[in-house]
Amino acid sequence: MPSDSRMRRILAFLQLSLLRNRSPMSNAILDANKALVLAHYDAVTNRLDPDAIRAQLALDFFDHATGKRMSAEEVIAHSADMHETFAELSAVAECLVAERDIVAGRFVWRGRHRSPWRGIAPTGRHVEFRGMTFWRIRDGRISERWAEIDFVDLERQLRD
Repeated sequence: MPSDSRMRRILAFLQLSLLRNRSPMSNAILDANKALVLAHYDAVTNRLDPDAIRAQLALDFFDHATGKRMSAEEVIAHSADMHETFAELSAVAECLVAERDIVAGRFVWRGRHRSPWRGIAPTGRHVEFRGMTFWRIRDGRISERWAEIDFVDLERQLRD
C-alpha cells in the first residue's frame, strides 16, 4: 500500500488542481467522463481492445504511477502483458465519482496467475486485488492517471 505521506501528496495535488479549475461542469459532462473511464477499464482490462484504447487516450497521456508519458501503444503493451500474466483478467468499479475534470474510482481486479509476475512463478491461483485510481479528462480523452494498487496483497495471495 502507498505510504500515508505519498497518498497525502497525491490528494493535495488533486485538490490544488481542482481549485484551479473552478468552473462548474454539467451532470452530462461528469457522466460522460465517468462513462469514458468505465469504457477504458473495459478496453484495457476486460477485453483488451487496442482500437478503443487508442481512441480513449490523449496523445500526451501521462501516467503518474510510472512517472512518464505513455503512448497508447505502451498502454496496450502493458495491458497485453497483464493479460498474459493473469488469465481471465477483469476489473469492476466498486465506487466511481467525478468532479470537474477528475474521475476517481475504487476498483477490484480478478484473474488467474498463469505466468511469472515480479519474480513469482505461475501459481494457477485465482487472485483478487483492489486499488484506487484518479483520471483527468481533457477534451473527451484521458490525459492523466494516478494509481495506487494494492500489489502487496496480490503478492501475499501468490506467495501464501
